[in-house]
Amino acid sequence: MKKFCIDDFLLFEEENGLFECSINNWQWWAYIRVDIYENMVHKVYENIEDSKLRRSEITFRKVFEVIKNCSYNHPILKAKQKDILIFTGQTRNDDEGKYECRITDDIIAEMGDNVQSAEFIYEIEWGHMEPVKTKALLKLDYMDVIPTLLNSIYTLSERKILDCVEDECKRIYTMMLKRYGTGFDLHTIVKRSKILYIRWRSRKGLLRSFLQRTSPKVLVEVCSYSASRMIMNEVAHDLGIKIIELQHGVISPGHIGYNFLKKRRLKCAPDFLFVFSDFWRSYARFIQPVDNIVSIGFPYFDKMINKYSHIDRKDDCLRILVLSQHTYTDLLFNDIKRMIDVLKKENVKFHIVYKLHPRESSSSIKDDVIWDNENIELVDDPADLLYKEFSNSDIQIGICSTALYEGLGYGLRTYILNYVYSDEYMGRLCEKGYAKMVGSGEEIARLLLENDANCGVDGDFFFKPNALKNATDKIVELAGK
Repeated sequence: MKKFCIDDFLLFEEENGLFECSINNWQWWAYIRVDIYENMVHKVYENIEDSKLRRSEITFRKVFEVIKNCSYNHPILKAKQKDILIFTGQTRNDDEGKYECRITDDIIAEMGDNVQSAEFIYEIEWGHMEPVKTKALLKLDYMDVIPTLLNSIYTLSERKILDCVEDECKRIYTMMLKRYGTGFDLHTIVKRSKILYIRWRSRKGLLRSFLQRTSPKVLVEVCSYSASRMIMNEVAHDLGIKIIELQHGVISPGHIGYNFLKKRRLKCAPDFLFVFSDFWRSYARFIQPVDNIVSIGFPYFDKMINKYSHIDRKDDCLRILVLSQHTYTDLLFNDIKRMIDVLKKENVKFHIVYKLHPRESSSSIKDDVIWDNENIELVDDPADLLYKEFSNSDIQIGICSTALYEGLGYGLRTYILNYVYSDEYMGRLCEKGYAKMVGSGEEIARLLLENDANCGVDGDFFFKPNALKNATDKIVELAGK
């Protein structure tokens, strides 16, 4: 019996030739591997919470907007032929009353009329975060609405193929059960696999028509391992369109979306990956050739660090920034409370800003008496407020958020709580001394009392400077080839 871990999972999929398996020309393993891996992690490890996402209700107004985007504002009617097509990310920040995609919007604005922008429906919001800052944004709601309406038809007409999908899931389940002594939640994965097949089957034609209408030479995207992007990538490759993915978060040896044992060409994967700096180029086992992993930087980080430079203070108050995540809400909160108890007993002066993830719900912690303390703030405002807090803080505490790297760019002492995924995502960072892995809130308090510090690192180490120029120049270069 083998221990389940990402290294053995990568070996398992190669030994069994899973990337070569197809169902009706659908490379199903490439689409479902992330779901299976994450489901197995939840089965093997017990201290993982249910994700506490902030979800919006479906309202009449949202339904009306979706109908409008599928008719009067249909993207086929609005689309223009451009050499560069950029798909925005699905996490937006509120910037002066407009929602901004911090990964793509600066690039879109810089490239002006040379680019067409588009966005799939935002599933958490069931719509789009309005009003958007992105200029001339095409809203591809019909890509979700039409397949949903046709779901019953496809379920009936493709019954034999869906049975094959279920059989494949059962086959993999049996293999993993034999190898690891436990298997994934079969019902969940079968259901998910069938949904993915129907989505793939129904969306390909719609995406082909859209890409033929816009006729780009280069397609730029965020989060290539999401189903909507993978289907789009297949169609784009069929049409000879180059695909670039922009790094949007932490890439690590433990991130299943970016790790493969062998380099190979998958039609559903991008050709190029633009990363934040050279640090990230060797930080995972990418599927692309080394030359196709390009250090670009992070335009939004450049903009914010110029706006909010770090403030050096002479008082003895510890200013602590806590970066929460929706998969660890209660775990982290309880550890921070224990840290606070120790600091209070030692009469340490401190001020804590407890920053929620933009997609995180505060419902399970917002009524706690801890917020009665004027030195402890719960903050769920997005946008550049986070960077203001970086500039005002001495210490940051988190798990595996991209924001931790941005805080390191500000020179903050950094502590990573050792939960599931922490070591896989942040272990090497701690091994090199840039941050410290800790087991509890009490341990953080002890280290703070000892004035323990991680080794310093220049912000350029994680984020290459001049990112906006680097990105636009390289995109234009690839579009011209």
